Amino acid sequence: EWYSGYYLALRNRDDSGLDFLHYWANAGYRFSPYVSAGAHWEHLRNTRNSYEGGSTSDVYRWFGPYVQFTLPKGFYARFTAGADIEDDNDGDFYKLNVGMTF
Repeated sequence: EWYSGYYLALRNRDDSGLDFLHYWANAGYRFSPYVSAGAHWEHLRNTRNSYEGGSTSDVYRWFGPYVQFTLPKGFYARFTAGADIEDDNDGDFYKLNVGMTF
């Protein structure tokens, strides 16, 4: 699974706006139709900071394992945990995604 998005501030472009690039990837193995597990990589980067004295930088870079449980009708829950591997190393992360595939 791959996701990427660019978040663009449409107002306050000159004095107080932030733009972000956000992407993640999940790669794993399906053990059964209902259980899969693998690795998760996620990156959030501030690509424009127009605040006085502001700069662009990585907000976080996460890496860790995930486990996903899927019900027969396509509903799923994925739990991901790991470490922030960005230079400032802000600590651990925990993430829960729930959804439905069509």
